[in-house]
Amino acid sequence: MLQLWHTLYITKPNTELHLDGQALRVVHGDGREDHIPLHLLNSIITFSYGPVSQNVMAACADKGIGLSFLSQTGRFRFRIQGKTQGNVLLRQRQYLLADSERLAVAAAILRGKISNEALLLARARRNHPEHGGKQMKTAEIALRNLAETMPGTMSAEQLRGIEGQAARIYFSVFPELILTDDVGLHFSGRNRRPPQDPCNALLSFAYTMLMYECLHAAESVGLDPYVGVLHSIRPGKPSLALDLMEEFRPVISERLVLHLINLRMISSQMFQTTDEEGVHLTDAGRKVFLEEWNRMRQREIQIAGIDGRVPLGLLPYLQAQCISRFLRGEVEKFLPITWR
Repeated sequence: MLQLWHTLYITKPNTELHLDGQALRVVHGDGREDHIPLHLLNSIITFSYGPVSQNVMAACADKGIGLSFLSQTGRFRFRIQGKTQGNVLLRQRQYLLADSERLAVAAAILRGKISNEALLLARARRNHPEHGGKQMKTAEIALRNLAETMPGTMSAEQLRGIEGQAARIYFSVFPELILTDDVGLHFSGRNRRPPQDPCNALLSFAYTMLMYECLHAAESVGLDPYVGVLHSIRPGKPSLALDLMEEFRPVISERLVLHLINLRMISSQMFQTTDEEGVHLTDAGRKVFLEEWNRMRQREIQIAGIDGRVPLGLLPYLQAQCISRFLRGEVEKFLPITWR
């Protein structure tokens, strides 16, 4: 059974990371120190430009602890990767996957994403019937119909067409999901690279954090995170990680963004603008986000096919396992997670 360990986020500038036996020694800018046993960690994400010792990098590589370096605004810089996990035959099967099988997995991922978009709208409509209920009901029905009537066999062009159609329906009612009176956080359309307003900056940051979870999930079961089925394959693009996250965008990333906005945990004052990075979270805003992100990962839910409750943070790992089982021939098809 998979175990959900912790992700350590280093957010303060000039924070140093050193190895102390089997523990990580975190030296803060003011001289304070924290000691964290390495066996409790499955990944470290640092937004700091402080030094990281070679011993820390080596220990992370040996123990399979993901170590990623991001800019203060959340843009990827580089990462440390150790030995490849899993059986080389699994990756060989991944590389040689037939087009029909690849498109079948891509269709299942897309079906899961659209179903979860409808699920998010249904929950919002149930919790706030007075706010955009009729419009959201229409969008929810349209999304469910789209997911349920997807053909069994589709081309890549057809998949992209359905994905675009679902996105237009979903984001047309996304403004109705935002209940805050902070007008700076209102949503008027999706934009990115870089994001041009606080709501889009929050969405982009949430997608980035989810992508790193999915990248680590793919590597942990021995898959190549750069060889996907839905997203195009090109150098430096973690296509499979991007594929895995599609199913969870609505129910993890977007749901958390709405939680932060609607409970007024994040305000439009927690953002700043730069010429190159666009709009991004301040240190205070990033701290609030990461604290809630960790709480969200630990929250347990029920899903079909598994007895007991499962932490949300394990879902990408379960789906990475499902893809690996499909590639090994242990299951006939890859299926999206069904929420109870």
